[in-house]
Amino acid sequence: AKGAVPLNEGAVPLNGGTLPLNEGERDFAKGRRDFVVARGDFAKGTRDFAKGTRDFAKGTRDFAKGTKDFAKGARDFAKGTKDFAMGERDFAKGTKDFARSAVGGCAARGDCAGCAAARTAPPPESAGCAVGGAVGLAGCAGSTTGGTPGAPRPRLGRQGRGQPLVLLEEVLEASGEGPHLLATRHRLEGARLWPYRPPMAKADPELAACRLARLKIGQFNPRAVIPYGCTVAHVCAAMNDFLDFLEFINRQLNTKGLPRLESFLMPANFSSIVGEFMTTTIPRHCPMLVKNRYHNGHPDLLPAGKYSGDAQLHAPEGIEIKGSRYIRGWQGHNAEDVWLMVFVFDANRITDAHRGIAPRPFRFLKVVGARLSASDWQFSGRSETSRRTITASVKPSGFAKMEANWIYRAIDAAAGAD
Repeated sequence: AKGAVPLNEGAVPLNGGTLPLNEGERDFAKGRRDFVVARGDFAKGTRDFAKGTRDFAKGTRDFAKGTKDFAKGARDFAKGTKDFAMGERDFAKGTKDFARSAVGGCAARGDCAGCAAARTAPPPESAGCAVGGAVGLAGCAGSTTGGTPGAPRPRLGRQGRGQPLVLLEEVLEASGEGPHLLATRHRLEGARLWPYRPPMAKADPELAACRLARLKIGQFNPRAVIPYGCTVAHVCAAMNDFLDFLEFINRQLNTKGLPRLESFLMPANFSSIVGEFMTTTIPRHCPMLVKNRYHNGHPDLLPAGKYSGDAQLHAPEGIEIKGSRYIRGWQGHNAEDVWLMVFVFDANRITDAHRGIAPRPFRFLKVVGARLSASDWQFSGRSETSRRTITASVKPSGFAKMEANWIYRAIDAAAGAD
């Protein structure tokens, strides 16, 4: 027929040719196997996809549940906080009620001799006793433990800020009286008792001297030159750190009825504290400086990373720090080239209380610094009987260099005044 293909046309040669029959069959069989494998992989991928979809849906549900649990936990926490605050109030109220009604703890229900004495004793104001008349503590006129009538005794009162809590049982044990007598006589209004120490009144100059004024950057000299990347802002921050430290310490001492730190330390020891604090604190604000880790190393501050281990017995580079009550004549142990920074301050001394000098707050008067040469120092002499260590003092030439590069100066501190 027209267009018919001959039977032998297009047939694969049995011998020779580019694709032998047996090799083509093998390739066909291999392709069919690959197809079966690929179909299995596709089916497995489909199953994995379905599983992943289910896991995603489960994770979404778990996330939603976790969100709800978190919200519930937040509500429970808020409720617990309110319950805790309420419990604190209930505890304070219960303690106060216990103190007011402690007479109920008397085995005789108020009919014992102690309670009778309490009911018939004169009121506290007329008894002449610091505790409150003839009741409760040894030494009161009506105390069953004896003592001198009318003698001042430790008072009881409400717990003030910073006062330690003393349990009622401890007070009763010290007084030798029962709870019914103590509570009946004093009619305690507060829930907490503390051993009486004369508190610092708000108008007390000792308490006022604990309040220290912080420094502002506007009080510093913007033209001051300080080496090794240190700035007046770094110095200002370190000085305010010291003021925070000293106020905290003095306020804590105040609550114990103790004098301020500068009022009981030897002057040289307190000056050392000022200098050491600055040496430790300036590197916290100025990362280009580090404290010299060598014991008694010189100078106090070293350029960061310049010396191995940031420790050097005697280094030519760095800043020496000193604290002083004196505005001139600063001393060192050696006459040498050094960049010296001095923090001058005003504070009470250990002898001021005996000399009738009123308490006053610590304050910085000025900070000056400059590079001094050995010629800017002179050795201070001493008598044959003196045991003082020989020192070197800054000469007027060195003083002039440092004053010309003043870093901080209090408004009412005259430059160079004695």
